[in-house]
Amino acid sequence: MSTALIPNEILDPILEHLLFISHTDFLQPRITRFANTTVDQSPPIPRNAHLLLVCKLWLSVGERHLYACVRLASRAQIETVAALVCAHPALGLAIRCLRLEGGDGPGIADIARRAPNLLGLCIDVEAVYAADTHGLADALPLLHPVELALQETTFGGEETRALRALINEHIEGVWTSLRSVVISDDGKTEAIEPIRALGRAIALSNVEEIHCLGFCVLGIWIRDPPSPRVFDSTSLRRVWCAGPMILMLLSRSLQSFGYGPEVVNKFTCH
Repeated sequence: MSTALIPNEILDPILEHLLFISHTDFLQPRITRFANTTVDQSPPIPRNAHLLLVCKLWLSVGERHLYACVRLASRAQIETVAALVCAHPALGLAIRCLRLEGGDGPGIADIARRAPNLLGLCIDVEAVYAADTHGLADALPLLHPVELALQETTFGGEETRALRALINEHIEGVWTSLRSVVISDDGKTEAIEPIRALGRAIALSNVEEIHCLGFCVLGIWIRDPPSPRVFDSTSLRRVWCAGPMILMLLSRSLQSFGYGPEVVNKFTCH
């Protein structure tokens, strides 16, 4: 059968399936260090994008599926994507996940304004802080993420203070849609106060699940908790940690600091 004879209503779901990227994999924090092991994983890209070169029809039908997961790492990239979604609203409507890994400017707000269907947001705090964050401050209130992933290895430093405060503000009182937070963890940070501030924001939010890729952040929330305590949140249902060994250590720590079974039973491992 000629490609031109395939009806659009059949072609569209086929291309959507072939161009699909796992939202979980795309939002995963890029670098995690724990127990002297470093994992550096770039976000996945569509493996079958070449199919859109078959003909103009396939491109016109399938192009929007390339924008389901968008990674922004420079101001030039942001301006390009902003121009595209402004000119072609269907591309903005297709955005489900957004990774912010650098760059800033008014284009971020233009993208956010045209991405009402966004579900997941990943922010590389240490990459984004170097930019002028005024554009990001305008963009974040326009987004309504269900899942937030935070990439940060130090959780400290004056240079990231303003951005961390901005993110915490949105977790606590702006993103009422937020249900899941994924946190990178280098296993070495001693920046207790920034971690406590993040915990306080989560404790006052609607977050139901925390996924932490190391031990340090959860350990600080147990032994030096913010007020209110993160794990006492009535909204919080699950705390995911990286493996059975970490789960065992956390369970013992929770019990030693007086947490009851109603909190201990929230913890599980991947």
